[in-house]
This record gives sequence, C-alpha cells and structure tokens, in this order.
Amino acid sequence: IWTLFDYYGEPPVGGPEVSGTYGQFDLCGFPKAAAFWYRTQWLLNIRDGPDKTFPTGDAHEVHLVESWESPDSFPESKGSKMRSIHAYSSAPVVELFVNDKSQGLRALKPMVSGPGSYAEWASVPWEPGVL
Repeated sequence: IWTLFDYYGEPPVGGPEVSGTYGQFDLCGFPKAAAFWYRTQWLLNIRDGPDKTFPTGDAHEVHLVESWESPDSFPESKGSKMRSIHAYSSAPVVELFVNDKSQGLRALKPMVSGPGSYAEWASVPWEPGVL
C-alpha cells in the first residue's frame, strides 16, 4: 500500500487531473472499493486481542462494489441486459439476491490462502429493483 489517501500532485500522465487517485480514500476522506477489500482481508480477519486497536467481535461484513443501475447508464454496457457484480467479504460464503431471487452462492477465502478473496457474479440479468 503506497498511499492511503488520494492527494494533490502526481496526476496520471496525459490527463487533465490535478491529483493522484491511487489511495483507498478519496480527497474528501470517503472510502473507495479498495478500502473495503483491505478491511475484509485484514481488519476483520485478525482476532480480537491486545494487538488489535479495537474489537470487531468476529463480525463479518459484505461490500458490494458495483451499484445496481441499468446497464444503459454506462457507455461500455449500453444495450446489454446483464451486469457484473463483485462482493468483498470476510465471510466464507456470500449469496447475491436480486429482488429476493438468489443469483447463487460464492465461496471466498482470505488472500493469504491464495486466489478467491472476492466473489464475482459475471452475468446477472438486470431488472429494476434492489440487490
């Protein structure tokens, strides 16, 4: 982890940006998706004890990376009826629901155990409603 927060200066080459956008938190301090991934892989996988700043009580957390907007909202998926959804979690298994209909279970494992530290549903049929 090179930097925790985005910062002014060192923008990507060739763009009009004025800040480096490589941090886990944006310039206002709001967490980006990477912050949630690190939280599920590091903070929530450490047992409560004297070396942990504050207890989490062995709780699990799930963060859905994408929003549930129509594929037509994005130029790269305009006209498609499918969405890809990624979830970060400290739980061993995550299930995705669209309007109370299961899209299936995905197993996850901590990054120290190898690939599989996030869940992916590659082709979820989009319909108005909620995840």
